[in-house]
Amino acid sequence: YSGHLIDFNVRAERMGWLPSAPQLGTNPLYIAREAEKAGMTPVDYTVKSLKEGSIRFAAEQPENGKNHPRNLFIWR
Repeated sequence: YSGHLIDFNVRAERMGWLPSAPQLGTNPLYIAREAEKAGMTPVDYTVKSLKEGSIRFAAEQPENGKNHPRNLFIWR
């Protein structure tokens, strides 16, 4: 693997292995509102948006001021 160590954190978050807050770069209330407008459940809307790339994980863009991922990373 040729990425940086922080990329492992991003991968772990995407797979649900590492908790963080906020998880997504979009407010969950906005997601619920947009899902309702689209006639979808919030879960289906979120999955569709993640696949399309219109919603991204916050850890993928840590320099974005609205994301500020907070990870608990313990070295053993």
